[in-house]
Amino acid sequence: MAVLAAMLAFYSCEKEKVQLSHDSDERAVRIVPEIASPYTTKSNPVTQGKETEFNDGDMIALLCGNRHVTFKLTSKGWVPTDNYYLRWGKAPVTYSAFYPATEKSTTFGNFELQSSQRTADRLAAADYMTCTVEDAVKTSDGSLRLKMERQMAKVSFTLSGIEGSARVQGFRVWTSTGFTEGQPNSDRMYISPYIAAAEGAVSGQNGTTYTAIVVPSAADDSKVFVTFNYNGKDITLTGVPELKKGFRYDMDINISGTI
Repeated sequence: MAVLAAMLAFYSCEKEKVQLSHDSDERAVRIVPEIASPYTTKSNPVTQGKETEFNDGDMIALLCGNRHVTFKLTSKGWVPTDNYYLRWGKAPVTYSAFYPATEKSTTFGNFELQSSQRTADRLAAADYMTCTVEDAVKTSDGSLRLKMERQMAKVSFTLSGIEGSARVQGFRVWTSTGFTEGQPNSDRMYISPYIAAAEGAVSGQNGTTYTAIVVPSAADDSKVFVTFNYNGKDITLTGVPELKKGFRYDMDINISGTI
């Protein structure tokens, strides 16, 4: 028993399956996520006043050395998804966290975009965030404050110049496929964005807004940014502006100037 106690004291953070519960264990790590970046899409990007709130069911992965735990937001707050959880040790340690996570998420710095952001839930799930806390020590209540930093940019396009009952269809936004070891991938893909029609109008007509969460990038006049179909004609808009992480970019597309 003395040897076991010495081994547990050696680790600066511990992950054990114990009879104590996360709620009752005074040494349990309890996360308090916050969003540190300027633009507001998480987690209700189309609900005014709730843009920075997490939703029930959202998950964040927390890593400490080779140990990891996935926390899920429930009516009881952020709780581990299984019987394992991280416990505070005596020495300062470094924690890493990322959103969105699944119960199998273990790799920090890797993120793969999905091609559809057509719903508010899918748009929010594309809002990749990370956090690193160095030299963390136990607080009086065991809380670990996570300042989640957005790694993505938000782009929004609003249509004008459409004649009569004509409509834009098949609107796509092009971007990198995601991140590998913290760096943007060179491969590109198209995103089906979130669509909001103007009041009293049909989707694809004047005032329609297309919103997407994309991987940040340097300006590049040679890359395709947007594609769509208008009156049976496929239209490609080339030239990607500089897109910085954590920032939102609102742009207008005047259809009469593209055909």
